[in-house]
Amino acid sequence: IHEGTHAEQDERADRYRHQIPRDDRKLKQLVSAGKGDSQEAMKLKGEIKAKNHYLERWYRGVKKPQGWIQDIRFECEATINEIKALQALGGAPDMMKDSGYIRVCPDAQRMLVRWRDQRFKNRGRQ
Repeated sequence: IHEGTHAEQDERADRYRHQIPRDDRKLKQLVSAGKGDSQEAMKLKGEIKAKNHYLERWYRGVKKPQGWIQDIRFECEATINEIKALQALGGAPDMMKDSGYIRVCPDAQRMLVRWRDQRFKNRGRQ
């Protein structure tokens, strides 16, 4: 699941890489037609910016004072998908104890706590 998420993230980046030039052409057409401030143009500008940001994060990482580092958000997304899959399959939260990403992914930590709490509550009802 974890590596499958990375494969999907890579496919999304490749899709965005191909969509951005088309979006840019469409935006230029809107601008040349005098619709550069239209709602459609503003939406397109936002989409282009978001796609470029995703591409930069995926291919380059995040700029820090010490240089470019990997964007942990991609690892967190994959870890969260791992947790969801384990929950759906009836696994136990302890199956994630060896994941090195749990401690750097606050959302994943919260999911594990809720999952453990829910399992504990459910045991008390049996």
